[in-house]
Amino acid sequence: MTKFVVVHKPNVVEIPDGDYKTVGDLVAAIRKKDTELLGSGDHLTYTLSTAGGENIALNGPKYDPGLELPQETGTTSDIHAHMKENYQIRYRVQLHPGKGCNIETVTVHWTDSVAKLKERIERQSGIPAISQVLRRTDTFMYNNDTLFWCALSDNDLITLGVTGLLKFYFKNKLSTTQLFFLSSDDLFTVLTEIMQLLAETSSNVLFEIGKASGAVDYGANHWLQDRSSLFELGDAQGTMLENGILDGDEIRVYKKNPKPTRGRDA
Repeated sequence: MTKFVVVHKPNVVEIPDGDYKTVGDLVAAIRKKDTELLGSGDHLTYTLSTAGGENIALNGPKYDPGLELPQETGTTSDIHAHMKENYQIRYRVQLHPGKGCNIETVTVHWTDSVAKLKERIERQSGIPAISQVLRRTDTFMYNNDTLFWCALSDNDLITLGVTGLLKFYFKNKLSTTQLFFLSSDDLFTVLTEIMQLLAETSSNVLFEIGKASGAVDYGANHWLQDRSSLFELGDAQGTMLENGILDGDEIRVYKKNPKPTRGRDA
């Protein structure tokens, strides 16, 4: 388990003596002197403490640059940085190549690990944590990493990929081969790969979604309204994720009965 140690160490910056009437005037003067001091991506909220005991926000949603500053007689101003306990991360799920992404938002705690983030996404989306692959830009995020270590800040965007192993049955017998798939793979493509493994052709087999533990997209539900029905390869539409097929789910393959042949008339 990771232990966080928060060190409160004052930074002193000297700004020109001037007529700072608003909070925005003060913030602008500080940032002109040190652009990093009131950082926006460090999980911190900054407040100005006044002689009257008031705490005035210098960043975040409560920051009001037009707010008038109270008249102070001292030569120093105290600004305190506080850890932002909770913030929001955006994650996008690629449903279909060339079809755009769904972007969702999840609330996290600044001490969360990547594993904890996956649990939060699972509770919100239903996508099992074990099937999730998270990336920030081109960098993979590993379970033991913390969001702090990954330098994630409020409203940052990450990419959620969903992977899994698919079981398939042929003639009601579980195949010893399991297929690795991505959530954005077309169901048609995966079924074609199954046929190739079985050395069968589309004219000889029917398919059934034996188990789909995820939510079914509206479009996918439209092409196969009864999810227990048999269907042909050419009927399959949508991606694995759109059809609710996740890690450990099942496809069943059946051999079509051969058509009876008619003998010649005597």
